[in-house]
Amino acid sequence: MALSTRPPSRQLSKQKIGALLKLAKRGHGKTTTRPPIIWTLPPMLSLPRLKALLPDNLPYAIIGGIATTFYMPARNTQDLDLLILADDAERLEQALIKQSWTRIENIHICSDGVEIIGGAWRSIEGELLDLLYTPNLAWARTALQPEETITTPDGLRVIALPYLILLKLLARRNRDILDIEEMLQYCDQQKVADIRSVVARSMPTFLEYLEQHIVLAQMD
Repeated sequence: MALSTRPPSRQLSKQKIGALLKLAKRGHGKTTTRPPIIWTLPPMLSLPRLKALLPDNLPYAIIGGIATTFYMPARNTQDLDLLILADDAERLEQALIKQSWTRIENIHICSDGVEIIGGAWRSIEGELLDLLYTPNLAWARTALQPEETITTPDGLRVIALPYLILLKLLARRNRDILDIEEMLQYCDQQKVADIRSVVARSMPTFLEYLEQHIVLAQMD
């Protein structure tokens, strides 16, 4: 799965962005009622099997389509994406091998100077798991701390919304752009401010992209 190095395809002029942001900040923006949390693993993925792979002291977070179900209505997805630290990649890959998972594809992505490395794995039952880590993304270590993640009722950890949006800004596929704008529709002004703060601190070059998506989310 390659990441695009192009900016998002839905672009507005800086003047229009500025005008619309002023309206949004005065309270004219639209905020959609947040959906109830819908926690569902892909149909074939066994929760006990997944939890057995994840030691309690392992920093990780669920990302991708499954993570979006905490921030917008659920969409169909067939695999689970996990973000881990580069230091933990080897031991988790060995745990997968011991439980008869097979690496079916290598993943090596470079976008905006950021590398994302890992692999796609399949169990003998056909379960699908993408295991990803980044050796040069400083904010990943913060994003994976337990206090920064959301814990599901089943004890699994999901990446916080600001960091999920950062990852999707990196990817910038059509699906990611649509996810960003839909998730932003469920954010109040404080949550949007929190997202801006994280993006400004972690990847400030993405702030302009984020502002475009905030405006477009208000318009949809």
